[in-house]
Amino acid sequence: MKPPFLVVAKNGDLVNKFEQDSILQAVNPRDFLEGLEDYQDVSIFQQSPNGKCSKEWVKIDVFES
Repeated sequence: MKPPFLVVAKNGDLVNKFEQDSILQAVNPRDFLEGLEDYQDVSIFQQSPNGKCSKEWVKIDVFES
């Protein structure tokens, strides 16, 4: 099974993706990549069920610790 969280960092045409097993693991690379200020957008997505056989990635805008 694929990790349920994905950190996506965009820099022009370059897109880096980092799969993570938990939201806490996803926050660390997101914060690090945002601190570099090399990326226009760094987002965390969560895989959620969408029907019986398909899943979709949902962007997590707010993380409450």
